[in-house]
Amino acid sequence: MSEHPSETTGEGDAEEDIFELEDVSQPLKRKRTLRSKVWNHFSKIGEETARCNHCKKIFVASSAKGISHLKNHIEKPTCPILRNKDGNVPKSATPKVAVASFKFDQERSRMDFATMIIKHNYAFNMAEHEFFEIFCSNLQPFKLVSRNTCRADVLNVYEIEKSKLYSFLDELSCKMTLTTDIWTSDHQNFGYICLTVHFITDNWELKKKILAFIKIEYPRDGETLFRFIKDLI
Repeated sequence: MSEHPSETTGEGDAEEDIFELEDVSQPLKRKRTLRSKVWNHFSKIGEETARCNHCKKIFVASSAKGISHLKNHIEKPTCPILRNKDGNVPKSATPKVAVASFKFDQERSRMDFATMIIKHNYAFNMAEHEFFEIFCSNLQPFKLVSRNTCRADVLNVYEIEKSKLYSFLDELSCKMTLTTDIWTSDHQNFGYICLTVHFITDNWELKKKILAFIKIEYPRDGETLFRFIKDLI
């Protein structure tokens, strides 16, 4: 290569000199220094966005937008990771829980369990299912009962509800109508009868209540039905 830049000794050198001249002609771009402490928690992604190093959320981080929203994310903090670390939960995010005194009642829980058996037509031995017992044992202090106790509790619920129904019917001033329905089960070949009372309340609402649901034997003639209804009334 010659001492003078304008002189060349070959095509390869000429191309190299031209490249150097083009490179020199470009203005130098200084990389912007990120001085704010907020960048200890964020990483720049290009010129317009930044990512939180903790929760990985992406934010706009252009010069026009500023970094005040990034500071708020860290200092308040709205970042869920920092919030959990510091235990600093914003007031708006604090759930309002009604504080009330709780007193466990084993007998009440037994009645609730018996009512569940009635409502959903579960078997009495559900109280003795292995994993249901394990589940309830983790809900201390409730203690499960046997199937026989469960059956007795169901009958107790029945007596309580029957007493409530009697009191309710005694307070009505309207006349009542009784209807019966009889059928035979397909797989058992048993006969059943249901006695229902229909009435209109003082608020003019048409209601009905089941008074009895029992198994009946043959014969199922009119005299048998009359005796059945009379005994119930």
